[in-house]
Amino acid sequence: MDKRPEGMINFLKPAGMTSMDAVSFLRRLTGVKRIGHTGTLDPMAAGVLPLCLGGAARLAEYLAEDDKAYCCEMALGLKTDTMDVWGAVLERAPEGFERELDEEALRRAIMSFVGRMSQKPPAYSAIKVSGRKLYEYARAGEAAPVPEREVHIKEITVKRINIAERWALMDVRCSKGTYIRSLCNDIGEALGCGAAMSGLVRTVSGCFRIESAHTAEELAAACAEGGRGLGGMLLPSDYPLRGMRAVTLEKTAARRFVNGAPVASRGPADLVRVYLGQAAGGEPPVFLGIGRAAEGILRAEKVLCPAL
Repeated sequence: MDKRPEGMINFLKPAGMTSMDAVSFLRRLTGVKRIGHTGTLDPMAAGVLPLCLGGAARLAEYLAEDDKAYCCEMALGLKTDTMDVWGAVLERAPEGFERELDEEALRRAIMSFVGRMSQKPPAYSAIKVSGRKLYEYARAGEAAPVPEREVHIKEITVKRINIAERWALMDVRCSKGTYIRSLCNDIGEALGCGAAMSGLVRTVSGCFRIESAHTAEELAAACAEGGRGLGGMLLPSDYPLRGMRAVTLEKTAARRFVNGAPVASRGPADLVRVYLGQAAGGEPPVFLGIGRAAEGILRAEKVLCPAL
């Protein structure tokens, strides 16, 4: 097996594993020290967690901007300090409250959150305030200002509602930075009975989908002694950047690009993925990194290819 694989893994994180646990797991498995993820997924949640190996870890900041999609189960009738059912209960709705709930009213309350809004993240979250994570303040019993942020709930599909058993199941497509726990809490506030997230699976992160994600067991088996290695599970570093315009350079310009010198460029001002054109012998284009084109000039932002 290649001891230093580089590229992207579409990892199917199990519930109970933190995002950093996933990074540590892949480090032990591959021997690659430089591994990053593209956005924290709550420990109790399962689903898609793209992992970047080697030089691809330098691209994580661009991938964190991608839209996400989730399948969420929401419990009705309670409010907790973590906004999920694993936290300490702060309030419970009176016994029999569900008899006052109407399914159509619940659907309307859920759908009212589609659109752009200001959202307050959970106190138990990894957002930093004055250099400390919010959950560190919460665990220490210290008050900290929780900054609101604008998020975009692009689509909600209510899949099932069970009023008698006090739960609802929904699919949510949203912008980066959206907390589904906060969404459930806000829906509960709108209903007046409280609500908390009771299950979460991330089904999409950018171009990565749960249907093609790989489990920890699959990765471990592939990398075991005598195994075939990561093989087709390892995607090229530029795989999640296909939405960016591609620019191909000839060798002299490519050498200038990787050395940080400006090169001439055509096309609109934007971020682009940059390649060295097809080499002699029919070799495929080489991914050099990400550049920023503006006013006819292309400059390097992230160079992944060594000096040419």
